Amino acid sequence: MSAGLLARLPPLAIVALIYALGAALALAPGARVPPPSLALALAGVAGALSLRGVRAAAPIAWLLVGVAATSIAVDQRARDCRFEIDDGARIAFRGTLTVMAAADGDATLRIEESDARGCTGDVRAKLRARAAGSDPAAAEALPLPGAELRGQGRWMASGFVAHDPQYAGTLFVDRFEQIADAGRGHHPLLAMRGAAQHRVRELFGNRAAVVEALVLARMESIDPVLRERYAQSGLAHLLSISGTHVGLIAALLIAGAASAGASPAAGSVVAIAITWAYVLFLGAPAAAARAALMLTLFLAARLMQRPARASAILAAAGIALVAWDPSVLTQVGFQLSFAGMIGLIAFAPPIGRALPSQLPHWLRDGIAGGLGATLATAPVSALHFQQIAPIGIAANLVAVPAMAVAVPAIGVCMLVSTFWPGAAHFLAGGSSLLVGVLDRTAEVAAAVPYGHAHVTADLAIAMTLAGIAAAAALRGMAAPVAPGRGVRRPVRRVAAALAASAVLLAWPAAADGGGNGALEIHVIDVGQGDAIALRTPHGAWMLIDGGPRSATWDAGARRVAPYLLRHGVRRIEVLVVTHPDADHIGGVAAVESRIPVMRIVDPGRVFGKDMHSDLLTDAHDDRRAWLVADAGRGLSIDGVRLEFLHPSPEIGDWETNELSVVMRLEFGDFTMLLTGDAGAPAERAILQHARRSGTLGRLDVDVLKVGHHGSRSSTTPEWLAASKPEVALIPVGRGNRYGHPHPAVVERLEHAGAQIYRTDLQGDVVMRVRPGRPIEVTTSR
Repeated sequence: MSAGLLARLPPLAIVALIYALGAALALAPGARVPPPSLALALAGVAGALSLRGVRAAAPIAWLLVGVAATSIAVDQRARDCRFEIDDGARIAFRGTLTVMAAADGDATLRIEESDARGCTGDVRAKLRARAAGSDPAAAEALPLPGAELRGQGRWMASGFVAHDPQYAGTLFVDRFEQIADAGRGHHPLLAMRGAAQHRVRELFGNRAAVVEALVLARMESIDPVLRERYAQSGLAHLLSISGTHVGLIAALLIAGAASAGASPAAGSVVAIAITWAYVLFLGAPAAAARAALMLTLFLAARLMQRPARASAILAAAGIALVAWDPSVLTQVGFQLSFAGMIGLIAFAPPIGRALPSQLPHWLRDGIAGGLGATLATAPVSALHFQQIAPIGIAANLVAVPAMAVAVPAIGVCMLVSTFWPGAAHFLAGGSSLLVGVLDRTAEVAAAVPYGHAHVTADLAIAMTLAGIAAAAALRGMAAPVAPGRGVRRPVRRVAAALAASAVLLAWPAAADGGGNGALEIHVIDVGQGDAIALRTPHGAWMLIDGGPRSATWDAGARRVAPYLLRHGVRRIEVLVVTHPDADHIGGVAAVESRIPVMRIVDPGRVFGKDMHSDLLTDAHDDRRAWLVADAGRGLSIDGVRLEFLHPSPEIGDWETNELSVVMRLEFGDFTMLLTGDAGAPAERAILQHARRSGTLGRLDVDVLKVGHHGSRSSTTPEWLAASKPEVALIPVGRGNRYGHPHPAVVERLEHAGAQIYRTDLQGDVVMRVRPGRPIEVTTSR
């Protein structure tokens, strides 16, 4: 950002930008920032220097405050007790239902007392229908939000450290009693919200999930396929209460007050009061709170007849929210909301001026606003979701007007339902048609070829740098070179396009040089499962397993594919499926849907498991190369060789784990064993074959990927005596119910002198191997 642009910003906006930069530094993976206490001490020193007239000290102080506050918030979340509950633990609790249970029992509980080390807080829950009693219509008997419950359940940990403790796991409640209903509990606001949810589901039927998102900020009931469709169409922002919703409500309130003869001041006060009541009723989500704060500041400035610069108002809203809760900086909704507003403030006006003046005013403003917001939010979307949706610029031209009519219509319907249910059902039919327009728009837009795309992190960076280069070129050529003379607009546009193109063309080469001739081994933290990615010295990628998948968790969609896209993976040359258990093969389908896979390797057995059969079918339909990992075979890419040691063709009907593909990786003088879930029988078979063939020395390796997550049935003393690893890698879920890794295995590894890295303790583990240099190991925590 140029000094000239900074000089034109209000001081509050400059402070917010510097603070945000400090927060970004603290949140960056692998960033080395000072501890919070030291950062605050240094900030105090810098602040004192700024008071003595050292101008450069003030920005440094705010930068360090941003680093410290964000580091404290992240550390507090990481140490939350919900992450420490053991997988499979039995929990007795007392709490309050905060989100109404869906048809399948999914809900949210606010635990207020528990016997899990006294841990409290919001958790995802599954209320089983039979827990509601013997009534055949058990789903209808489930309590409403605001109801106080006492019960027991089993905790299923997510297996890895999520950003939000609410998603640390799921409590499967199999027995509960209602000790106070929603109308008599201690949470009247939750009871009101629950009553509204119940009414929405009665009125809108199969459209209820989208209606809940549009007016109640509740997305839990939306089908994942529908949610993905809205994301692919660029309309996901409509499913969260944001500036669009709050601005629409405020505009309707001000217009209604004016039509009733109220003064502008009275209309503004009414709009502020009702808007805040609505936002608080929703639970004050970050995007809605930001919009309400901006509305309050804007109307207050207008009432006091003071200038109200949009950038200063946005900065003030951001500073207020962060001061209230620094952890809000880690929320994707907060980041997208502010990025969208920055796009509307900074990008939309010049885009509008550049569009043909012949276009209707509403169309020009709509395109400029959509394009400006899309440009600003694209890096955030790419960072968190590895996806951008340029089709959203056009889709919003249809969807936003439809929503502007649908939301008031839904509101009227809800109001009428309190005193005239019959009329409310009639009105709900019309409102459902408007919601149907939104769904249909999302469906059509998501199906447009190239309307959305999965993107790698380096492409997102390149797009951002290209935009900055284009803006710099436009700005640099805008000033007249002499009185009355300047560069013509078409020439400036061509120069901006050339600058952006140069960055887009040059960046891939610059980004691809990050390997420096190294082999990279990425052990991805997927919870209780395996997913290991290999990057060759020339940038080719291989993936060994895809992590677990269950009814509530798909590591392929949530962890593996995002991880790979963040690291610039454009295609996977080889996908090795060690065996068909869900904790290894479950995430593969989600990875394949986002990243092309060239070849698949598996044990070559018919296992009769659905996930494996689906993979076989898809590979056949796509005519993808398939290789059976029989012992003695192998493959090489860029000097990295994988030699398959197990299973042998003569092995018969063994247990699934014992048929895992076991590989020896070789790169120069570096060697590694990758063992899947192979246990003692597979280890004995490999050792016997090595002794017969005189190749026992080839099992002596630098690194061992420990078999079966450190189960007691694997990593025998004989196996360790032959492999003699310097480093042991254990992919394992945090607090898993199996007790992996077993203490005996850990003890054996320590006795063998191996340095142990575990994903449950260290998160993602990355090893970099360069010829003739020591192995470099970094972890995500």
